[in-house]
Amino acid sequence: MPKSGNFSLIKQANSHQRSTTSRMQVTAHKVKFNIRHKVKLNQHISVVGPQGWRAKDAQQLQWREGWWTGELELPASCEYKLIISSDKNEIVQWEEGANRVVSVDETLEEHRFPNEDPLPNCDVLAQHGPTQFLSPNDPDFTDNSDQDLGTGAQTLPGSEQNSLRIRDAANPVIPVWASNSVWYQVYPLGFFDCVLHNGHEEPPEDRISALALWFDYLEELGVGVVLFNPLFESDSHGYDTTDYFKIDRRLGTVDAFRKVVQELHSRNIRVVLDGVFNHTGRNHAAFLDCREHGLQSEYATWYKLRPGSSPCGDSFEYSAWEGHYGLPELNHDDPGVKQMIFDVARFWLADVGVDGWRLDVAHEISPTFWREFAEVCTAARTDTCLVGELIHGDYRRWVSRDVLHSATNYQLSHSLWHSVVDRNYFEFVHSLQRCQELYGGLHLLEFVGNHDVQRLTSRLQEPGDHVLAHGALLFAAGGMPCLYYGDEYGMKGLGTKDGGALNDADLRKPALAPQQLTAEGQTMIKAVALMLEIRRQYACFQQGRVTVLANSNEQLAVVREDENHIGLVLFNCSAHAVDGFPQYVGLDAASARLLGGKVLQRVLCFSNGRQVQTSGTAAVDKVNQLVVDGGFLPSSMAVYTSTTTKL
Repeated sequence: MPKSGNFSLIKQANSHQRSTTSRMQVTAHKVKFNIRHKVKLNQHISVVGPQGWRAKDAQQLQWREGWWTGELELPASCEYKLIISSDKNEIVQWEEGANRVVSVDETLEEHRFPNEDPLPNCDVLAQHGPTQFLSPNDPDFTDNSDQDLGTGAQTLPGSEQNSLRIRDAANPVIPVWASNSVWYQVYPLGFFDCVLHNGHEEPPEDRISALALWFDYLEELGVGVVLFNPLFESDSHGYDTTDYFKIDRRLGTVDAFRKVVQELHSRNIRVVLDGVFNHTGRNHAAFLDCREHGLQSEYATWYKLRPGSSPCGDSFEYSAWEGHYGLPELNHDDPGVKQMIFDVARFWLADVGVDGWRLDVAHEISPTFWREFAEVCTAARTDTCLVGELIHGDYRRWVSRDVLHSATNYQLSHSLWHSVVDRNYFEFVHSLQRCQELYGGLHLLEFVGNHDVQRLTSRLQEPGDHVLAHGALLFAAGGMPCLYYGDEYGMKGLGTKDGGALNDADLRKPALAPQQLTAEGQTMIKAVALMLEIRRQYACFQQGRVTVLANSNEQLAVVREDENHIGLVLFNCSAHAVDGFPQYVGLDAASARLLGGKVLQRVLCFSNGRQVQTSGTAAVDKVNQLVVDGGFLPSSMAVYTSTTTKL
């Protein structure tokens, strides 16, 4: 029989549903499986054990958007394993190691993990990370397709209505300073109006110290992390690095930046740098040696060189990032490259004192390399945070407990603003629920703008849209919100591909000093600052679970919940006031029960981009209808909480 294991289920707080049934009763729980494992065509993954250990009795899961998923009813303490079977019901592979066990740890009192996503109408969410299987050729493999090895079932005290959850041990643990903060992204070469090309001969010009003009502003705005895009010495835009141990001479010196870090830390603001480790510039010392000595260079193995000639006139061909020959790709299997990058990470974390890394095009580099990189960074600074730039694909390949802590969530970003422009909250809800299903338990970096995409205000249409888009980012998306400098006061700009200036210069314009802002810009900043203040005061908006209570095309209600607060955020992107949702729009049952009997107080409200000072309430009535005092105002966002107790 397969060996016994300890895949534990952790009891979730649900005091109004606590058990009064016999401790000897065995309870069946509805378990939703999400398994990430690729198999060959005409093969599938099944769960074996609950109905016997025969392959023909296995319960097959379904392939859906990168997951093997299914919902099964399993008794508490039931043992099971995963198998890979063929269409002919023959076992191809059997999961290695101990059995998994559906169990409840009775020693844990009511315990809730507010940073995890809500369960999709089930008692248990079984999310497996990478799974090891034995093949029939392995000496330890036994074909049990026709052998009943026993049920493995045991009796466990339980109740009919236990609310259970599996915590995925593969999920990373993010430092609180990162997960609870609103981030603020700065593209320094643009922020400080630097010339595009670095001559590499001029003495350093200390522009970075001028950030002191924004210290009070950043603190009053309420950001907790400043994310600096490339600061290292480079040829032009910052991503063509020539020296990782120097600040770009157009910005200043390492000593000047060290003082900036110290001042930000004194204001309880952390600092994260952009690590451009996939490629260098052509004028990096290692590549210069390759240019001089060709394939005989002692650094030839640092890059992906091969016989031939390059468009730049080199005596060799080489791999360049997305075909840009100014960005030769590094070979991350080379020990010298690893040592160089690891030394860079240690220097900025331990010597200069920064707190973490945003890792450029992290998806271009193997998770194996990032695992080693993470070990180095954690040794240098135990509370460091590593965020990978990920766009498409499966984020879980790179984001896990021993690799990266988080990733840029491009897969949600578009819907945050486009659902407002298109007056279609179904787009946002679909994207949000897809991300919850694929990345439940991860804490991703959420954004509506950055240095590579069209400026937010250039996308929006109506005055109130600025508040609606930022409100969705700060209250409805979950994760770690990140503001791009200038977006908070309405800076506009088109990317080069959208008709803007070359080199995306319009996306990276000089920042306006606080005293230079227009009245409209000041109004926008005040709105964002008020949102950040409410977010800081009520922890449910930082780490609380995100559930869509209801939505129509133009209205959206989102519930945020932690152990102390319940938050409700209402959006109306229509130009007209409405009383509430149409009667045909039903409320999410679990959230409606949670809100039932509670009257939530409004703590913040905007309509048409302006703050509304009057008070208001919201509640779910006895017939499961959302009742909003005063209804949904035109082009509005309103925030309600279950208590006025603040952090």
